[in-house]
Amino acid sequence: MVSKIGVVGGGNIGGVLVQEIVRRRLARSVGLVDVAPPDLAKGKCLDIAEGTPILHTEVKLSGGRDYDVLAGSE
Repeated sequence: MVSKIGVVGGGNIGGVLVQEIVRRRLARSVGLVDVAPPDLAKGKCLDIAEGTPILHTEVKLSGGRDYDVLAGSE
């Protein structure tokens, strides 16, 4: 398992990709960045985070419009 995976683009494909990373526990943390207003990436991360108790995972999610969200990604 890697420490952090970064995803650029929070559209349909990016959102599903983050969800699968979380579901499969491929990383301890996931960063999602998208420049679309109003904070599309942050909203996607919040939605996915709501389902983590069902998946029995503790992957940390961070989303935003700034590429700093991806800092530390492998």
